[in-house]
Amino acid sequence: MCIMVMHPVIITQILLIRYEDHVCPNSVVISNVTSGSRTIIHTNLGLPELALEDFKKLDLENYSWVHLEGRNKDTVLEALKFIKQSRKVRLSVEVEKVKRGFEEFIPHADVVFISKVYLLYFNQPMAKQG
Repeated sequence: MCIMVMHPVIITQILLIRYEDHVCPNSVVISNVTSGSRTIIHTNLGLPELALEDFKKLDLENYSWVHLEGRNKDTVLEALKFIKQSRKVRLSVEVEKVKRGFEEFIPHADVVFISKVYLLYFNQPMAKQG
């Protein structure tokens, strides 16, 4: 998992946390231009998920923006709360999948990226426009 650190529009640094004896996960996205659907093929091969302790090791003074995506809901929520309390960086989060409780991320982020699928599930009219 990587943490993306951004200034408006420009990615300035990507922080990679490496685990010895583990291979980096791979993902391939297959997009259907006709239907707009996508299929993601992912392999992890046992790489551990980040824990709150990994975030506590970061010197947040070095970052202006941290983006998190929902994988392990409990850890992401803990990390959002921890980073938010520091008041040192802007936080963004992705809410893409339905019925995973990721909406709990929303109050803790400065910017939220919400998927069309998520909006359609809750029958939000703006999702039907785009």
